[in-house]
Amino acid sequence: MANKKTKKAPKEREYIDPKQFIALEEELERTKREYGVQEERGRIGKIGDWIASNAGKRQKVHVNRHLYCWLALLLGDFGIHRFYTRQWLLGFIYLVFCWTFIPFGMAIIDIMVALPMKPDEEGKIWL
Repeated sequence: MANKKTKKAPKEREYIDPKQFIALEEELERTKREYGVQEERGRIGKIGDWIASNAGKRQKVHVNRHLYCWLALLLGDFGIHRFYTRQWLLGFIYLVFCWTFIPFGMAIIDIMVALPMKPDEEGKIWL
């Protein structure tokens, strides 16, 4: 006999109240903290945690706005303007991906961020 496929009636979905869901998530987090349970994170997760924890720690640098914009326009593909602002990691990323022309687009965005900033008496801005 041939195998007959029977269609099952779809199960009705239960409605979960968002407030109840959030309360359960918070309770789960409290229980994990209480018992010292830590989730194992992969390499990407650890790198993301490191970036997030160090994002606000970088001190701003006082740079010449005109020089920064010219460096971004002319040598933005290579991230020279990022090296100028002492953002070594970003400069290196721009340098690695310079062959994709993505850093050029990002450099244009950097220029659009820097141009409206009001410079001080010496023509410098904080980046």
